[in-house]
Amino acid sequence: MSCNVSTTFRRHHTAVSTIHSTIHSTINMAQTSRGALQTLINSTIYTNVTNDITGDEVNDVCTDLNDSAVNWVTDVETTLSNSNTKVPTSAAVLANKPISTVSLATFNALVAGNNLKTGSAYIVQAAYTDPVWSYSWTVLVIAASGNTVELFAWAYAPTFVNEFVSVNTNADFSSWVFLETKGPNMQIDATQADNYNTSALTVFADNMRVIINMTDVLGSSTNFEGIVWRTGDAISPIAKKYTQTELCGEFYFCDFANDVAYPSSPFNLGTTVSSANILAGGEFPLIAAAPAGYYWTVLAAQFKYNYGTTTYTGGAVIAIKADTATLQICDTANGLSSTQSVIGQFRFTSPAIDDTQFVAADPLVIDVTAGAAGDGDVDVRVTVQLVAL
Repeated sequence: MSCNVSTTFRRHHTAVSTIHSTIHSTINMAQTSRGALQTLINSTIYTNVTNDITGDEVNDVCTDLNDSAVNWVTDVETTLSNSNTKVPTSAAVLANKPISTVSLATFNALVAGNNLKTGSAYIVQAAYTDPVWSYSWTVLVIAASGNTVELFAWAYAPTFVNEFVSVNTNADFSSWVFLETKGPNMQIDATQADNYNTSALTVFADNMRVIINMTDVLGSSTNFEGIVWRTGDAISPIAKKYTQTELCGEFYFCDFANDVAYPSSPFNLGTTVSSANILAGGEFPLIAAAPAGYYWTVLAAQFKYNYGTTTYTGGAVIAIKADTATLQICDTANGLSSTQSVIGQFRFTSPAIDDTQFVAADPLVIDVTAGAAGDGDVDVRVTVQLVAL
């Protein structure tokens, strides 16, 4: 019996020592595949020991542990998949994040290799330089396949346009259409509008509104709201005055090439003719030339002679005429011979409207017949309208 007890004790001791040694060595060894670990358990914790702690029992426990634990060799995937028995590496998670920020070169390589992830979003840095402002645009696109993107995308130009603007584009960004403009840095000037039309650019969507900063016919810098033609390759020259104080702006004809915007409805303007100009005589500017195919017509004209100390003598007359016309449109008749300040109407010199009185693409001028003596200036107020031939 003592021999049996001793033998049993030694067997118990051997089994426990084996388990301890196995666990200790397993903890300190490199990570092992699930199959290799099971082989190690089977070969180290024997199943033919028949005592209180049997090899079978230890083996079962270790096997259950092996089956239940995540194994960083067998159970790992480097590409995300829809699996209940796999875990991704951090690199796999990073590579499959919902939005990836990439350079243009990297994105082009993904497209060329058919490696875009369908449904994933990509922020492509410095993807496109537009032909209007020469801004460098970063674009947010969604992959439609391994080498294509959804038509609808969003773009912004760092330091120039710091909010997303909707665009239509393709995978190599060779086709690019702005669907809207945002902020003052997406306004255009007359030169840019003229270049858009003459170059037949097509980066603005048809019927899109665009704000154009131009010089109006009176010399003021003004914003106008224009519309892109249905073909998308030109901006209409008919635009609406765009200010924060006007609910319904006037319509203007925009001469982009010369940076002049002309109101299409009658409007008022004025100037003052100095005493020196009255005594010297000659022609003095009233309004810039009408655009090609149009002429200025005078609807009404009024003057205010501000009497000084001496009335004008020598037949001083102030008239309004087209610059190259031979016939005046209207004049002050004898209004400057008064000995006091006078408000009066210009007298229309002829009821006939022909090319001797109204000249296309011509400016209007103040035509002064000099006086011999006198002083005082004259305020001139005129209502004019642009008329198409």
